[in-house]
Amino acid sequence: MKDKEITFEQKMHRIDEICAFLRNGEAGLEDSLRMFSEGAGLLADCRDTLSKAQFTVEKLFAEREKDASD
Repeated sequence: MKDKEITFEQKMHRIDEICAFLRNGEAGLEDSLRMFSEGAGLLADCRDTLSKAQFTVEKLFAEREKDASD
């Protein structure tokens, strides 16, 4: 499953699954490290998506305020 092929919500769900897997504590070290690495990558992608969304919202508000003051 490629990161670019899944939605933000699917990534968040996968992060939840990985957290549950790691909390379980029954996996071996190699599996745990692999899952942790996958989760860290997904989390970075989600943070990037949220940052872009925040920028878009701030830009829209700034444009709206500018239009309101004209």
